[in-house]
Amino acid sequence: MSEFINNKSRRIESLLEFSTGIIRGEKGRELLTIHQKAIDNLTPFDVIEVVDKLLRIGISVAEIKRNIGKILNIFYTPLLNHIWEVPDNEGFIYYLMLENRAMEHIMKRIKLRIKTWNKASKNSTEALSAKKQIHDDLLLLQNFELHYSKKENILFPYLEREWKDYRCLSVMWAIHDDIRKSLKKLLQLFDNQQTTMREFNKELGVFFFAVYAIKFREEFILFPVVTETVAADLLEKMHQESFEIGFPLIEQPKKRTFAAKANKPTNNLNYSQLGNTLLEFQTGKMHLKQIEMLINTLPVDITLVDENDRVVFFSNPEHRIFTRSKAIIGRSVQNCHPPDSVHIVNEIVESFRSGRKKKESFWIQMQGKFLLIEYFALHDEAGNFRGTMEVSQDITNLRKLTGEKRLLDMEA
Repeated sequence: MSEFINNKSRRIESLLEFSTGIIRGEKGRELLTIHQKAIDNLTPFDVIEVVDKLLRIGISVAEIKRNIGKILNIFYTPLLNHIWEVPDNEGFIYYLMLENRAMEHIMKRIKLRIKTWNKASKNSTEALSAKKQIHDDLLLLQNFELHYSKKENILFPYLEREWKDYRCLSVMWAIHDDIRKSLKKLLQLFDNQQTTMREFNKELGVFFFAVYAIKFREEFILFPVVTETVAADLLEKMHQESFEIGFPLIEQPKKRTFAAKANKPTNNLNYSQLGNTLLEFQTGKMHLKQIEMLINTLPVDITLVDENDRVVFFSNPEHRIFTRSKAIIGRSVQNCHPPDSVHIVNEIVESFRSGRKKKESFWIQMQGKFLLIEYFALHDEAGNFRGTMEVSQDITNLRKLTGEKRLLDMEA
């Protein structure tokens, strides 16, 4: 057994063989017989490395997502027994865990109320009351989206720089999206008068399973490794950036002073030194500060990706449509999107790079808003591809416009 305790490479190799065997549909009992010693001695670090290796050998996110529950079910006991220092410093991981406790409280309440709804006579006062309370709780859980958003827009980008085995994060993101879809479906079932109790219970089970699965993977795999591999000052930086997104289901903490480490001297001029610099364009002149105000006042979200597919800039309008964090600067644009849509991102960028397309547009409905999302190819005077600009706009009210409103109408 000591060979698996002390020899990590042997243990990882065995765990990888076990996991690929499960994915290929091999007999679980036979796999356990061969790999039990490695499983008994695994750590959260091992799980992250194994999932990363699964992706690197060509197993898709979808395939891993379908089988990861079975794999982690076997890994459950050693993960549960792993001892780690749960943070109590009211920092980034601390508040993510506090949000989980608040989420669990609501989920337990829904469990009790669904039992009441199932047992009560149809359309009775008791049934209608339980149904309304469940609906209200599901609406509350919509806010928990911010928890997943903080992981995707703050934690994941930094881990991509800190970890060589970061690819495993894409599997977790894919399950976040499953949770979002399931909650949306549950709320749609509420609005449909033809929904049966059986249909609702089935989807609620799907939702509960996914939410609790992610919570376990956070607190017994992801968070233990984060606390042991990420420096305290970087975790504090993540906490500070959390205020841009929010703290769902809990009271927002007081923002504390954060003294960031001084950056190494560079040749770049400080923004404060350039703020009043006058820049001359073909059609006029503006101070750098004016350019910033102009960009942030436009009623759109703008994100700029360079020719190497790296995010280099995003605007900061008062009413942002999609969540952005400073952590994404320098991040691969492919890693900024859910795994299911990465192939579309690649198609768009390549069509821009080749010059085959100059623009691509999409429109979606989200949380009662009608959103227009447009991508524009950037080419310089010589025709060289210089990047992609994403522009997102809420056009809900624009679609309602009729007739005319002229400047002279302001006098009326």
